[in-house]
Amino acid sequence: LVTLVFPCAPAAAGLVSWWRGEGIAHDAIGGNDGILAGQASYGPGKVGQGFVFGGNTEGVLLGNPASLRLQNFTIEAWIRRASTAYVSSRPGVDGLFFGFGGGGYGLGLDRESGRPFLSRIGVSAVIANTRISDTNFHHLAVTKSGGDVVFYVDGVAHAVPEYAPVFTFATSAVIGASGANFDAAFNGSVDELAIYSRA
Repeated sequence: LVTLVFPCAPAAAGLVSWWRGEGIAHDAIGGNDGILAGQASYGPGKVGQGFVFGGNTEGVLLGNPASLRLQNFTIEAWIRRASTAYVSSRPGVDGLFFGFGGGGYGLGLDRESGRPFLSRIGVSAVIANTRISDTNFHHLAVTKSGGDVVFYVDGVAHAVPEYAPVFTFATSAVIGASGANFDAAFNGSVDELAIYSRA
């Protein structure tokens, strides 16, 4: 039995799931607990511990819960690249912090530039005009409401052109990779990942 104590402000409206990575893949809000796969592990996070990935077919498997099948949402997390050279286990591959498989949504860093992107996996993407290129922790968030998408890096907003795909959900969701065979696995750390539903 896990008893949650929240000494801070109440959870923000619309919070669906929150994975803190404190030595367990427990969803502190929505019951969408995960299972570590491959060499995924725990290590120093921004706040306590977080998830650590080596970018090679590993992640936190979440299944395909109805509460995460969203069209409009906010995703936020503290992320840290393990390397300035590449964002996954090898050059030429994007690194996803969270993603479904083909047709679902995914949030990650572009393989060539370290620019944050939101994708309909395997179909299309929109990319922010800012970079995360060092190995420090950064707070990354994206909000999508209809076609309006805004990225936030360390609290600074970066608007992008209208992006309004219709997401489909035929695979598992995964923290640290795509839900399709753990593709585009992130090489680094993810901490305090939260997903919110938006109208």
